[in-house]
Amino acid sequence: QQPLAEMKEKQRHQQQLLAQFQDMKEQHMKEQPQGLVQHEDMKEQQEQQAQKVQAAELRAEGAEQKVANMESQLVQMKHKHKQQLRVQEQLLQRLQPLYQQQQQQQQ
Repeated sequence: QQPLAEMKEKQRHQQQLLAQFQDMKEQHMKEQPQGLVQHEDMKEQQEQQAQKVQAAELRAEGAEQKVANMESQLVQMKHKHKQQLRVQEQLLQRLQPLYQQQQQQQQ
């Protein structure tokens, strides 16, 4: 008698599991279209995020380019400034003797 009761209990348990499985399957089928929509939304969000990142990278590259341009302009300006200083120095060297001569003549 014991084995028969055990078999019935197992059978009942299996039917319970089967019923739970069917419920889960039905629930999954109901949720699946929504899941697909959510998946599409996520894909769209990821694409938008990727575009934002790309835009940010492009802005950063642009900024780097601007900085590089400014640095090269600064180098050019320093170079011009040095040249101007040299020219002024040369002018001073030429003018100083003339100025001294003039001062001597006035005395």
